Amino acid sequence: MAGWQPAWAWRVGLIALGTVTYFLLFVPFWLRELRPFLGKDPEIRVRRARSLTLTPYLTAGILSCIAGALNPVGPLLILLSAAAASFGGKSGLAWMWTLLRGPLIPSSELQLPQIERSRGWMVAAVILAIAFIAGLGPGVKFHSG
Repeated sequence: MAGWQPAWAWRVGLIALGTVTYFLLFVPFWLRELRPFLGKDPEIRVRRARSLTLTPYLTAGILSCIAGALNPVGPLLILLSAAAASFGGKSGLAWMWTLLRGPLIPSSELQLPQIERSRGWMVAAVILAIAFIAGLGPGVKFHSG
């Protein structure tokens, strides 16, 4: 975009394009992809979708902020990048399930069994979370040599 004029118009246009595609294209697409895991009953669909989207949203946001807190640049980095990118950029996960309350996203003909909790996957997730925080939190340093 360097050199494109007027810069303010390009910025406004790109913000509008990003907002429209996120809210009207990507969020409904992601929710339609979840339909086979949600069931057909309207109340169950909303409850399962909330569980399948809100838990990863909060987990990813919190882990990113913890990792960001370890960055030597300081707490301002957490506020500006880790929290904003994690909680802001993935905000669709926090509210997309509310779209199931209306007729916008019908249930799928294909219905898969409900996803059950697995201790093995939980342990693997904790191990990966620790590796993520320990490895990326302080930053990755490259040495030329």
